Amino acid sequence: MLIVVGWSTSISGIILAAVFQGYLVPTLHGPVAVGGQPVIVVIYYLGILAVSVLAAVLIDDPGLSIVGFFSAFPSSWIIAFVILSLPATLGVIPVGEILVTAAIAVTFAAFFPFVVIAGLLGTFVGIVLSERVNWQPPQDKLG
Repeated sequence: MLIVVGWSTSISGIILAAVFQGYLVPTLHGPVAVGGQPVIVVIYYLGILAVSVLAAVLIDDPGLSIVGFFSAFPSSWIIAFVILSLPATLGVIPVGEILVTAAIAVTFAAFFPFVVIAGLLGTFVGIVLSERVNWQPPQDKLG
């Protein structure tokens, strides 16, 4: 459970960092690298891939890793939406409805399709790694 919470927090943190720093400005047609810096955006996607691999390796169960992926991503969408719409929620912006609508559009545009693909690919790579390497000590030596 804590691994999934950390997984979703890390994914939303990576995406929000890319959005707030201006490297990833999502549009309704998909994410756009601003200022000719697609390498920076790829680094953020590789971070999501690495977090997903680590989470799947730590979970160490293929079924629970897939369930964890489908639990972590909606919760990371919620975290990102709450952070992006926080000024409207706190009343800092007088026209809050526009910001909430923009936060919904930015959240879903930032997560689709590359973040979901990177997260799912990282989950499968983590499952393969955890299955190929025996992380558990032998039971006969525990004594």
